[in-house]
Amino acid sequence: MQFSQPLHELQYRHEIFRAKLEIRDHYIKTIVRDIYENTGQVLSLVRIQLTTLGTLVKDDLKIHLAESGELVGKAICDLRDMGKSFYPEKEILTESGFVNALKRELKVDLHDNTGKKVRVKGIPFALDPGCGLIFFQVILEITFLITRSFDDDSLRLQITYTSSKVKISMEYYGEPVDLSLSQEVSDEFLASSKLSLEERIKLIGGELLIKNKNGKKSKIVVSMQYDQLYAA
Repeated sequence: MQFSQPLHELQYRHEIFRAKLEIRDHYIKTIVRDIYENTGQVLSLVRIQLTTLGTLVKDDLKIHLAESGELVGKAICDLRDMGKSFYPEKEILTESGFVNALKRELKVDLHDNTGKKVRVKGIPFALDPGCGLIFFQVILEITFLITRSFDDDSLRLQITYTSSKVKISMEYYGEPVDLSLSQEVSDEFLASSKLSLEERIKLIGGELLIKNKNGKKSKIVVSMQYDQLYAA
């Protein structure tokens, strides 16, 4: 079968992009594995040595060694969590993973359920592998645009789950950010889509609304319809 030149060019670019992603994915997996195995083993050995040393020293030093051991243990756990963050797709789509991922972006303690920065209403459910990832990426880009332009301490998120929809309200002090343009907002977002944020939300059957109160406080609401069959 003969392909037209535009289609051939599209396939060619697609294969280049796919090759880049696969090569990068391979090297990231290798690096993450090496970091976790090598550094994790060293830290575990240090923790054992600190515990052993604690039995040989005076009581006043045991407390300091115990505290050092706890810090090493925390470093091991942080390293394990960091390794997971390199491949967040499956975790993000789980019931709690979506909320935790947004907390990380806003630098909120995952165990902080006060709702001061991230509030959850309803019962969280797992997201669809396709639409859910696009939805999450849009939320990430919007939060980046807000925190880049305004005081990120004022940003508040409310995630609302119903039987047929997931909705995220983002409130902050400042003018509404322009979400209609198709642009690369940061090097953090590899190969940014040529579609605008609004177009991507419409692509997955969602809605995006922007509100402004007295020119001081703005609210962006992003919602996505959801099939109850996917609910956890």
